[in-house]
Amino acid sequence: MSKAIDTLKQSFNKLFLNANSKPKNPTLDMVQKKRAFYAIKKQPKRYVSYEIDDIKAAVLLASNPEQPNRVKLYDIYNYIMQDAHLMAQIQTAIQKVIAEPFGLFINDQQEKDTNSIIQSIWFEQLLIYMLETEWYGFRMVELFIDKDKNIQLEVLPNENVCPELETIWLTSPFQNPNINYSDIQEDLSLLFFGNKKDLGILYKAAYNVIWKFYARSDWSRTSEKFGMPILAIEANTNNDAELDNLERRAANFAQDAYIITQEGDKVQIIERAGERTHAIFLENMRYCDEQNSKLINGQTGSSDEKSFAGSAEVHERTMEDFTFARMRRITYNINNIIIPYLKKRGILDNKPYEFSFLRFKENPNKNKKDIAEPIIADPKNK
Repeated sequence: MSKAIDTLKQSFNKLFLNANSKPKNPTLDMVQKKRAFYAIKKQPKRYVSYEIDDIKAAVLLASNPEQPNRVKLYDIYNYIMQDAHLMAQIQTAIQKVIAEPFGLFINDQQEKDTNSIIQSIWFEQLLIYMLETEWYGFRMVELFIDKDKNIQLEVLPNENVCPELETIWLTSPFQNPNINYSDIQEDLSLLFFGNKKDLGILYKAAYNVIWKFYARSDWSRTSEKFGMPILAIEANTNNDAELDNLERRAANFAQDAYIITQEGDKVQIIERAGERTHAIFLENMRYCDEQNSKLINGQTGSSDEKSFAGSAEVHERTMEDFTFARMRRITYNINNIIIPYLKKRGILDNKPYEFSFLRFKENPNKNKKDIAEPIIADPKNK
């Protein structure tokens, strides 16, 4: 074990420390430079347009049992997160959980003195990283605690992590240098969330987002071609020079807003009114948004207005079920992973702490917020 740690430290020193020169950033603690997060060479993000075939290829690369490569898949994830509807659905799911009060308990009694440890920015960000495993898949988090017991939290880029081979790529997949963390994950302050082979569900959302981008692009081209009135000229000539002259003047019509014709020429302005061509594209885009709403939160009522109270209540219950399940997963992760880690690092003492959301303690039999029951008419008030 000690030999592996010494080898790791030497590799970090070679990568980031130059014995003949001072550090470029003297304010950065040298201990930080030896952390896995800072060892990774950040790569520029690729914001190019992707197609449906790219999703299939990216999933095949990422799920290759011998040489798993997640780079293209997470490039696609970054690309589709530009979609406002998808981003809003994920943010809604996150905020529903983050807004829930929580605390540390001992024998069902809330510990007020230690709650300051988790009532902090780093802990909220940790909750977000845990939630993101649902969409991004396996997450590796670096929870670093310095000698003064200050907590620093970073998430390692998914494309640089290969959980199947227990390796962190410092530059690109299957290229040196890299770190095999199988025996030194505690020394590197690494914590893991989610299944190793889980790629998240964003690759399923990617199909709908890219189809939506197609529809939006086709809609723009259709509007450019047919959204403006079309000028039709029936020329009373067969002379090439005169036809060229008419064509030139017609080409300038859009800029100058008039055209000069001669006697015998027939000019007609054609407008596509009442054909509702846009509905083809708009319905396609709405359908893609609805599919992603169902994929992320199980329903569409949290993003679309519902006409009937009964429908709205059904969608609200579904959203509540999804939120409840996410809170449960977070509770398991914190009690089984985070609390033992904080005890080992001296942040918490050895008391039997239990993390819980307050609603679980206030109503343990139901474990859910009360949903408004359907209103039943009183027969006396007919």
